[in-house]
Amino acid sequence: MERNLTNIKERILYYTDIKGFSKEKFFEELQITYGNFKGKAKNQALSSDVIERIIAKYDDLNPVWLLTGKGEMLKEVKIDNSNSKADNSFLGNNITGNNVTISNNDISNIIEMHKDLAESLKMSQNQINTLLEILKNR
Repeated sequence: MERNLTNIKERILYYTDIKGFSKEKFFEELQITYGNFKGKAKNQALSSDVIERIIAKYDDLNPVWLLTGKGEMLKEVKIDNSNSKADNSFLGNNITGNNVTISNNDISNIIEMHKDLAESLKMSQNQINTLLEILKNR
């Protein structure tokens, strides 16, 4: 399920997909156009001003991943568990508990699968509605 994200623009598009952001709203908030992320423009460099705005606005985005593609897409989650009595904890980029470890990458993959399943469910529901209309009109 891992994508080959060769440049910063592809990683930004992937981030918006995983987070479920509206691309129109995302680019509008950054004062840039989606056209810069399509076709031949997708392979052109992104200005440091835009990169700075993205990193400042989306503080869960790992800047190392954005710039290089290395590491996790999302920053490490830090939570103080000192008062927690549960056996669950956050360790590095992983959530651990009851002999289960889930990384940010796993979470990203789960979100992507959820989106795919939601789209399939929507299509199935539309087909069911169409079939019900056909049966109703008989």
